[in-house]
Amino acid sequence: MKTINFKFDWTIEGLKKLHENLSNNTRPIQLTSQSFSSPDFPAVAWELRVELSKGNNNINVWLRQLGPNNLKGYGNTKYKIYANNYDSVVDIAESTHRFEDQEKLGWRSVSLNKLVSNSLGNLHLYCEVEINCYDSIDNFKKNYQNIFEKGIFSDCVIKVRDEVIKAHRCILAQNSEVFQKMFEENDVLDIPQNTEITISDASPESVRVMLEFFYSGEIKTISESNVDDLFAMAHKYKVEPLKYECEHILSSKISGDWIAKPKIGPPGMTIVAAHPPFDPCNPKPPNLDGKNILKYCKFICLYKAEILEKACTNYIRVIKNWFLKSKEWEDVKNKYPELAMKFLEIGYLEIGNNTNKYLNYPMY
Repeated sequence: MKTINFKFDWTIEGLKKLHENLSNNTRPIQLTSQSFSSPDFPAVAWELRVELSKGNNNINVWLRQLGPNNLKGYGNTKYKIYANNYDSVVDIAESTHRFEDQEKLGWRSVSLNKLVSNSLGNLHLYCEVEINCYDSIDNFKKNYQNIFEKGIFSDCVIKVRDEVIKAHRCILAQNSEVFQKMFEENDVLDIPQNTEITISDASPESVRVMLEFFYSGEIKTISESNVDDLFAMAHKYKVEPLKYECEHILSSKISGDWIAKPKIGPPGMTIVAAHPPFDPCNPKPPNLDGKNILKYCKFICLYKAEILEKACTNYIRVIKNWFLKSKEWEDVKNKYPELAMKFLEIGYLEIGNNTNKYLNYPMY
């Protein structure tokens, strides 16, 4: 449980003049502030609303809560709404212990003259909000993370070089088919439950990241040095969710500078940002690492990494004018000829009359 407190202010300039200029046939007008929220709990936000109508010297003021909707739209957020008219502070509404409609928290009808006394007719509203945040999923993750970090009632250990990491067989078995079969065989052979597992083909840091993923479902820290290990372990121990995460991490590295990324546009429309312009006079596009391309090809062939394969295909399509004439492309053709052909076929590369040149594979 976490308590969040913050304050928001909203100034409506010329409100008194706007009210005076309303015609008799005008429907009530509602003014809405910008929504405000706390970065500690972005799932919920608020906005202040003011309603005014012709022939009524009062205005209606209330607070609207935007999610999460509990108890069919009723909640118990603590709040206080008040105005500052330069002469004094005018209290408008304050929460009680009763549940209220989240659409109209603290709804009050207040005299406009009482709230606005300055010659400019501006309204200065303030709102203080307090909310108790409880994220059950986050709490669940933290509990399991705590179990892992403290090794509470652990029943197996993992040895990685000189490091020993405590773990729980049930967690390992739940996340990995390989570990599950290993423990089932141990039970059949009546091997003591305090199992010792040795991992010799990965670094302690990478193994710890994999275990943290088992317990929390998240990869909190990852670096260039351990993403390769993680990918290999995800394949070796048949951890599909971890493999999926690794593919996305590597794919984002490929697309970070060159692949067009969708951006949010008007409703129903997607705006795609173009990749950096290709300069035919530039012998090599920036940010291209040929060794990485070969490494990704290796992962695609070893681990059947479809997401990574699509990212590489898109990447090659974007810079095909340079890449298909590069040493990197020759290396890809020599080491992974079938994959190179697939890149061309799936990528719909328009290579014109030079097709035979680009498909000049070595004979085996």
